[in-house]
Amino acid sequence: MLPVLSHHNKTQKGFRANKAGWRYRDSSNVLKNNQQIEWCFSENWNQKQILNRGMFDRKITSKKFAIIGVGSMGSIIAELLVRSGVWKILLIDGDSLAVGNLARHTLSIKSLHQNKAAELQKRLEEINSHVQAEALTEYLSADNLSYLNSYDVLIDCTAKDAIINLLSQISERKTFVSVSVGYKAERLYFIYYKGKGFNSSMFDSRMERITQQDKEQMLADGLPWEGIGCWHPVFPALGCDMYLAATSAVEMLIQLIARGKEGSHNYILQKNMEWMVYSLVMKEYENIELKSKIFIEDAAYSKLLSIVADNKNKLETGGIIIGYYDEMCQNAVITEFTKPPEDSKAGRFRFYRGIKGLKSLLQQCWKEQNEYYLGEWHLHPNSKPIPSATDVAQMKKIAQDKNFNCKEPILMILGEVAKIRVISLSICKNDQIFYYDEKSRLREDT
Repeated sequence: MLPVLSHHNKTQKGFRANKAGWRYRDSSNVLKNNQQIEWCFSENWNQKQILNRGMFDRKITSKKFAIIGVGSMGSIIAELLVRSGVWKILLIDGDSLAVGNLARHTLSIKSLHQNKAAELQKRLEEINSHVQAEALTEYLSADNLSYLNSYDVLIDCTAKDAIINLLSQISERKTFVSVSVGYKAERLYFIYYKGKGFNSSMFDSRMERITQQDKEQMLADGLPWEGIGCWHPVFPALGCDMYLAATSAVEMLIQLIARGKEGSHNYILQKNMEWMVYSLVMKEYENIELKSKIFIEDAAYSKLLSIVADNKNKLETGGIIIGYYDEMCQNAVITEFTKPPEDSKAGRFRFYRGIKGLKSLLQQCWKEQNEYYLGEWHLHPNSKPIPSATDVAQMKKIAQDKNFNCKEPILMILGEVAKIRVISLSICKNDQIFYYDEKSRLREDT
């Protein structure tokens, strides 16, 4: 450890307090040759060194985050982000910490009756010395909305319609996120939108129906307080459930940002009491024998129905399936069904899928979102979605063709039975065809 030098500190007796006096004292006393060196341990406090056990990709940490409402949900999300490398963050809340908040909030007794945003700023700076946290100690309003201009990701944790209306006034392109929980934190409502013009129309209509069930359950259990949300100390929810919901929200947010997702994505996650995990609501198919699942994102399925609706001639049509597998390469997630390429040929009982534009599309999907070719889809207008012998042979051929680089291609056929859309989903594995059965979506009567 370096000794304390004399500059502007002490001078040698008989010398003036100037450079010559300080220098003489250093050479004769402080830094003399026989002076024993005092050693001490030092540590590397570089940002990467501090977080080398777990840090988000640079694509995430380089963004500036703003959290609107730092109650239990907002405070947990803020801390999770900072502990994983996010270092520019704005905290917005005009509320003070009440004793009832302590059951779920990250702040402690020493912050009681103090502004939540200001106290959380201090806590985050204590967690990571590199954090540049700011606190806006008032509620978001039209007067202070401009504070959000320089931030990339805006996370609303207030569960208030008024905040959504305010955010809709922002004209710049940003990533908007709304996170809230239902009664007893048994459901998580997560809305993600990247683009311009965020507004309440981004919310899936199913959310309104299910949130209404939460309200009815609250009334049935005798909770008459109008407007009580997860931010309020009397809202019934265990701390562990709030942490689980917040962790799930951060995980989804990071995945969506990393994959460069555009547009609106709505998710409802429900806690499964048997496994204590959250199950994502999207179309889900399962093959028990393979212990494998295939998920179809709602946005992808909606696009598929739109493509089919544009098929006015009722001819067979189709395209390719794009998506990705999980880390275990066991479950697939379908994120896109493409339109038929321009060089495709279609008839009432046949379809030849062209290739024009697909190579550049797949290269773009891999570069921007780490997504790739998963298989083929086509339409059987006014007939059952049963794979023909030609379909089966084609899938086996794709599995063996190195140009496709897809050893287990997925085949999805969209058919129609009694004017009802029916899906057949299968996979070619080891020269055999395995079919997947649809699992029921989140029940709305639970």
